[in-house]
Amino acid sequence: MSQSVEITYGCNQNSTTFNNSTAYRSNLETVLSTLRDRSFLGSYANTTAGRSPNTIYGMFLCRGDISRSSCSLCVQSATSNVADTCNSDIGNFIFYDECIVRYSNFSFFTLFEDGLGFGRYSMLSSSEYPEIFNQTLSGKLNELIVRASSSSSSPIPYFVEAQEHVTQLESSYDLKAIVQCSPDLDPRNCTLCLRLAVQYLSGCCGQARVTSANILFPKCLLKYNISALQPSLGVINGNKILGRSFIAIMTALVLAPMRL
Repeated sequence: MSQSVEITYGCNQNSTTFNNSTAYRSNLETVLSTLRDRSFLGSYANTTAGRSPNTIYGMFLCRGDISRSSCSLCVQSATSNVADTCNSDIGNFIFYDECIVRYSNFSFFTLFEDGLGFGRYSMLSSSEYPEIFNQTLSGKLNELIVRASSSSSSPIPYFVEAQEHVTQLESSYDLKAIVQCSPDLDPRNCTLCLRLAVQYLSGCCGQARVTSANILFPKCLLKYNISALQPSLGVINGNKILGRSFIAIMTALVLAPMRL
């Protein structure tokens, strides 16, 4: 079983620093320990510990296409690292390729936030590829968003994956894609979050043709890969921090073409 790779983490720039009190540290450890315990049970959990002003709120979200054991391993690793990344801040998150872990001193449950996102992508090096490539891909992703936002009662809420062969006049390709929202969102906010991910994807690369991408927000993710592209063209790779609400530090970045 492969180990989940840390992608990036961030510290809440808008919150005040904490006083490192015993109560705060105890509540934080309770939250992280509870998340570790619940990671064996499903792909999402949230929890709260302590009284104001030392209340801590925490959550994790695992990708819906991984096993419970892989989810647990990812959450175990993330919760072990997340509290050490921002020593004097009372809000923190960490993105792994298979899970997201977050804690804060305010309740972010049910909230859609358009703050920080992280993007990792590969795109065609040629600018001569037909524009219809992007138009067709955008249509496919929008179809998945509609399906995901209407699946709140599924065994894994707001999670859709698809694999298909796409044929058009100028080209053809195999598309494998995943879209997912945190189960605490309502359908409308799930849609907003995923559409924002598509919007950032479009904005990151101009008119370039993105062949693989992993867009992560604290409450949703979008991940896809295009293969068997005909005609075949070269690709270039990149990474981008999206948003402004957090200070983000990229770590363990993988620049090779991504695989789902």
